Amino acid sequence: MDERLPKIDEVISTVFGDAFGLSTGIKRRRTLQVEHDMRSFLESEADRFLTDDERTLLAAEREFEPIGAACRALEAEVLFVALTGFITPPYLAPDLLLRRVQLDLVDALVGYVAYEVLREYDSSSIRMELRRTLFRARHDLKRERREQSWARKVAKMSPRDREGMERMERQIAELTARSRPPAAGHLTPNDNDQPGAPRD
Repeated sequence: MDERLPKIDEVISTVFGDAFGLSTGIKRRRTLQVEHDMRSFLESEADRFLTDDERTLLAAEREFEPIGAACRALEAEVLFVALTGFITPPYLAPDLLLRRVQLDLVDALVGYVAYEVLREYDSSSIRMELRRTLFRARHDLKRERREQSWARKVAKMSPRDREGMERMERQIAELTARSRPPAAGHLTPNDNDQPGAPRD
């Protein structure tokens, strides 16, 4: 197919422009931050996802103008392949609220590229990998937010309440250890086991 695919810059500007127009205040600032982080990621990591011809093209663009070269020179298909790297460590935002915006915007980019830009191409395998990575990242985000919320609650407890909670946690851990089945290869003593008693 000879139809030119849009450049990464065009795709990012479209999706983030829509998100920027629909947001205000702190969410708008987070949207701008995620766009900045994504463009920086692509400029530093794009070479990992390129063919030899694409590397030659990018090198020529960097000779002309290094800043923003990857987003200007490379097509949307490269963005689609690279997005998985942007939603895995160390590129996940450490701030949990910013990370949620990051994942939402990547989700929007996946849908836009898959169904608008690459609609004539079979992108199902890349799309499935992106969806799996997004699912894992969202799951981890929920877990970290729960842990953060619990840590805040503990910090507000009085020393007496905290001591009581820690005592309860120790008791639960002991009960769990007692009820756990023995590891393979370890004998469990029973009432018939007497010191020095013969064994079969």
